[in-house]
Amino acid sequence: MASDFATRSRRGAFGAGLLLLGLLSLGLWRVVSGSEHQAFAKGASPADSYAVKAGNNYSIAVPGGVNAMVDHGVQVVNGQNGQTLGLSCEWSVGGSANQALSVSVESLDTKAVTTVGHFLSPVTGNISVTCDGWGRVFIPDADSGSSDPSGWFLLLAIISLTVGASLSLSAGYEASRARARQV
Repeated sequence: MASDFATRSRRGAFGAGLLLLGLLSLGLWRVVSGSEHQAFAKGASPADSYAVKAGNNYSIAVPGGVNAMVDHGVQVVNGQNGQTLGLSCEWSVGGSANQALSVSVESLDTKAVTTVGHFLSPVTGNISVTCDGWGRVFIPDADSGSSDPSGWFLLLAIISLTVGASLSLSAGYEASRARARQV
């Protein structure tokens, strides 16, 4: 009987600890998510430049993806695979003159949330990419691209809160059953 009580106590304490960890992780997720340079992060703006290597393929992304660009007035054209964006982009290195960038664009019915196109890097170095009708864009898979620590905090929060709530509720249920048996 004392052993059952000790097990319930440990389970309840561990569950409460996980609940606290989950709440702390949610707070960290909220704080950190506002400081990331990712197209999906609320209020984020693209970095001034991104490190790329010549010959590597990279993505171009904007908040809201293809639909946001269409809503922003970027032209829609008929392409080989249906309607696509008539996206015209340029790249530059450290304030040099802009040069045309060949972009393979996503179709209008793409499942991509933020990606609007892809390009093969023409140079190695830190480049800035701008697109007509939009401005500077994100390059999420650039060699210098920021990571997504807020996503890890959110995942930790979900797991901690789920397991913590289960353990706490289980310990509470077992305690109430034990009290009912004593009566």
